[in-house]
Amino acid sequence: MYQRIKRLVDIALAILLFPVFLALLIPVSFYITLRLKESPFFLQKRIGLNSKEFIIYKLRTMPSQKHFKGPINLPKDFVLIRSLGLDEMPQLLLILLGKMSWIGPRPLLPEYLNLYNSEQLKRHDCRPGIIGLAQLKGATRISWRHRLQYDIFYVDHLSLALDLKLLFLYLKSVGRLRDASVYNEPYNGKN
Repeated sequence: MYQRIKRLVDIALAILLFPVFLALLIPVSFYITLRLKESPFFLQKRIGLNSKEFIIYKLRTMPSQKHFKGPINLPKDFVLIRSLGLDEMPQLLLILLGKMSWIGPRPLLPEYLNLYNSEQLKRHDCRPGIIGLAQLKGATRISWRHRLQYDIFYVDHLSLALDLKLLFLYLKSVGRLRDASVYNEPYNGKN
């Protein structure tokens, strides 16, 4: 029952924030285009509700030709874009399309799907979110095992109270400069 209410709230908030989204998206994308000399949008396959694949849209915060195998530090202007959550703005469209929610486990790469055990697969029992419990608990600074445990906890305890708590924690953290490293060790089913 709560998932239906959550979906209606997602849509209402997305519609309400759409004008703000457009007002911010245009200048930020223009800035990224000028700064990186390429498309401001980053598209990638991810796994969502019921383990279905979809394309995630984000604003690019590093050049696409940088295929790195270790930590890379972002310039301060792109750290600021990330810390304000501006890189996540295009996902508002995915909320309207029903692919994502405001709050839920962050969507991960398709190649991880076959590595999950039956318990970890539960992370796909709800829509992925822009704001996730694992993200708020440390994201790439915590182990994959802990991240997936937080995702499962979220799915098992899905409620209005939990969503409001996570929203409050997210809003409290917006604007704080986070770790400038964008390296995320790939999930291998063990780490």
